[in-house]
Amino acid sequence: MSKTYLYREDEIKLGLDATQASYLAGVIDGEGHIRVNRRGRGTPGESLYPEVVVTNTHRGLVSWLLDNVGGTAYTKARPDSSKRTKECYGIVWTCSIAVAVLRAVYPYLVVKKNEARMLLGWRNAERRCLVEAGQKRFGSRRKAPVWLLVQREL
Repeated sequence: MSKTYLYREDEIKLGLDATQASYLAGVIDGEGHIRVNRRGRGTPGESLYPEVVVTNTHRGLVSWLLDNVGGTAYTKARPDSSKRTKECYGIVWTCSIAVAVLRAVYPYLVVKKNEARMLLGWRNAERRCLVEAGQKRFGSRRKAPVWLLVQREL
């Protein structure tokens, strides 16, 4: 399947009320995943970043997420050989936007609460490490610390 990016929204819109935040938490619990992703594996510019992804076969859900939260939306075209496979739509939040989304929905998460807690804890530890090292971010020819890479492997 090939990905086609439909829309790119760099500005986060997290003016969610409690009902919307709880709905978003349910969507992430049921249709999403939370992870620390790695870019440039094994290269001098290797970096780690938080990522929250929601995928669904209903385009209206992704449209609602774009309108109310923002992010990067994409579509995966179904293979021609499979008539039984529906077209899939998704939205991705990365870096500080992913952290902001998780902080907004954290009280309402049920299934993915542990993953969110681990990612938010990792992000806080990463920030402390950067401050101690006098860096703004990992990557850009700055190798990620070994303890973060080990944490990612777990």
